[in-house]
Parts: sequence; structure tokens; C-alpha cells
Amino acid sequence: MTRRLPPLNSLRGFEAVARHSHVRKASEELGITHSAVSHQIRTLEEALDTKLFKRIGRRVRLSEAGQVLLPTVQQALDTMAEACARVRRPQLAGRLMLAMAPGFAAKWFIPKLGRFIQLYPQIDLSVDVLEHHQQRVPENADLCVLWGDGHWERCFVRLLARLQIFPVCSPQLLRTKPLRSPSDLRHHKLIHADDGVQFSRWLQAHGVSDIPLGYGLRFSNAPLAIDAALLGHGVALADNLLTEEHLAGGRLVRLFDSSLPALHQYYVVCEHDRLNSPTVQVFLEWLFGEMKIFLG
Repeated sequence: MTRRLPPLNSLRGFEAVARHSHVRKASEELGITHSAVSHQIRTLEEALDTKLFKRIGRRVRLSEAGQVLLPTVQQALDTMAEACARVRRPQLAGRLMLAMAPGFAAKWFIPKLGRFIQLYPQIDLSVDVLEHHQQRVPENADLCVLWGDGHWERCFVRLLARLQIFPVCSPQLLRTKPLRSPSDLRHHKLIHADDGVQFSRWLQAHGVSDIPLGYGLRFSNAPLAIDAALLGHGVALADNLLTEEHLAGGRLVRLFDSSLPALHQYYVVCEHDRLNSPTVQVFLEWLFGEMKIFLG
């Protein structure tokens, strides 16, 4: 049976633009020009004889037809990517040395690791957990996930997620002492993963200036601060990446609707010659596939 389909590249372009709500960001991800992505969208709209987007300033929003099309296109692209990975799987074996910031390793990578192992069981993984603020790329690492400002000289560097920070706490704590506004945080113990600067920045942005810097519990890294919040010891300032599983499972509750961009972000960093490794290439493909919701 002959399948009547529009060009597959136009579907890829459509999915990327829909996910980012922005043509330029989609073009950067796909590695093609802004005009090429726009041409793909026009080609798809002509093939389907309908508009898929509405333009709002510099951003775009899905039309009703686009909303109907997007879930099926995403599922189809994911299915094709997984099938291609299965075809390549027997050829991929060997060691892959990873180095990661502790928060990313403990709260995001380990819960997702089973998916990578299922796809590439012959890859022998080693993971070195670094100090939270370490900026140096270890010599033996094929690939690093580091927390920083994105400036690593003479290295391949790519943003992994656009993080937003906001207060979280356990549902039990919320039931015992409600939090109706940011000013109510003065009645709770605050949990920090630094000297208090991040929480102070969030409080000041929300009109709360009478809580001393660093008041409450202080830990050396984000996983410990999140664990303390899970156990009901107070309110932690966390980000959308490290709390993804806990928020989805109802173990943590996000307080208030507003958030701030994190001062630093997670980046993939490695020496340029490491990119030629097939194991590095498939890991990057898997990693950014898993992270796409955090890059929009």
C-alpha cells in the first residue's frame, strides 16, 4: 500500500518548531537555517492544506490543527529513532566514561539510566560524580555534565537544559502549615544548597526582604537539600530538572506559580576529539532526546 505522506523533513521541522514555539531555536537544534525551517513548515501546510501555527510576536503557537497533529508526529519520530537505535545496537560495545555534577547524577540520570541500558546493553558505563562546583574536565572522561556558566575553553559545549528555580516542600509539611504567599516562608525553615544567595534572590524578586541570608538548613549540594525537603524538614529552592520525578509522583509540591531562571545551568562538555566516538554519539543522541522538554 502506498502511504501518502508529506516530506519527513517537514515533519521534523514541524515538531521542533512546535516544541520550542520558536523557528530560530528549532533551526539551531536541527542545524539548518531559519529560512529552511520556515520552508519546511510552508511545505507541510501546503501538503495538508491547513495552517499549523499562529504567529505571536517572535514566537509561534500551534493552531487547532497543529495541536491534533503534534502528538502523533512526536510518537512516530520517537518510534523511528528507537528502531534505528535497535539496528545500531549490536555494533556498539565498549567503555563510556562519564563525569557528572552530583545533582544531575543522583536526581535525573540514575532514575533514567535503565532506558539507556535497555537500548545499549553492550556499552560498559562508568560514572564519576564530581564536586558540585567543579569546572575542570577530567582527563579520563569521554563526556561531562557540568554545572556552570557555559564557558569552557577549547571544548565542545552544549546547553543541556534551561532551568527555572522555585520553592518546593513535602505535601505533609504543606498540610501542617499552609503557604499562601511568598511572605509565609518566614514561618518555615528554609533549605539551601549554597550559602543562601539563590533563595535570597528568589525572595527579593517576590517582595520578601526580612528573611536573613542563609536562614535555615544549609547543605553542600542540591540532592541533599531535596532529600531534606522530601522528609519534611523545610522548604527547599529547587529546579524543574532535579525535581521532575518527585513532582510528577506527588512526593514534592511546587509552591506558587512563579519562578526565576537559574544563575547557572547544566552543560554537556567534552574534548572535541571525543565526539568521534560512536558510544559518545549515541549517548548524546539519547541524552538530548530525553532532555528535549527542558530545552523549549
